[in-house]
Amino acid sequence: MAEHHSLACLELALRERLKEEVRTGKIKEKRPTLRSFLKYAVEHGLVKNEGFSAWQNRGEIRSRSRVQMEKLREASEKKLAEVTWDESDIKITAEDLDWD
Repeated sequence: MAEHHSLACLELALRERLKEEVRTGKIKEKRPTLRSFLKYAVEHGLVKNEGFSAWQNRGEIRSRSRVQMEKLREASEKKLAEVTWDESDIKITAEDLDWD
C-alpha cells in the first residue's frame, strides 16, 4: 500500500513539474504515465544517480570491497599470514560509482 501511494505521489509530482513539457508536446503521449515521466526526467537530467544516498552508499561499499580484494591479492602473492590497511586507503573512484 505504501509503495503504491509513493509511486502515485511521484507521478503526481512529475506531472506537475513537467506540465509545460506535456502541453508543448515535448512529452509525446497525450496522457503520459509514470514511466514516460521518469524517462523524460532522466534523459533531461532532472533525476540523477548522484541525488540518491543509496547510489553514494553503494559506491562506498564497492570501494571498500575493491581495496579489500587488492590487499588480499597482495597478501596472497607475498604469502603473508595477515594483512592490514587503514581507512585512508579507501578512496571512492569513478569506477566504484559506475552503476545505475
